[in-house]
Amino acid sequence: MEQLNKKMKYYLLHVDGNNTGFYTYCDRESKFAVGDWVKVLFAGKERAAVIVEEDKNSTFEYEVRDIESK
Repeated sequence: MEQLNKKMKYYLLHVDGNNTGFYTYCDRESKFAVGDWVKVLFAGKERAAVIVEEDKNSTFEYEVRDIESK
């Protein structure tokens, strides 16, 4: 399990072209905000995604990937 690092923020993102729900991604440097459009790796491809809300979970049963850039 991945533990929540207090310096990082975790966000729920809606990945463009995917209608199956929201996905948690990590903002290691606290440089993104809710509403930002960002680039992420999803299913091995770079995709656009919008940050929907901060994820308040403290542990994850899966690998949380980083947000690549704006």
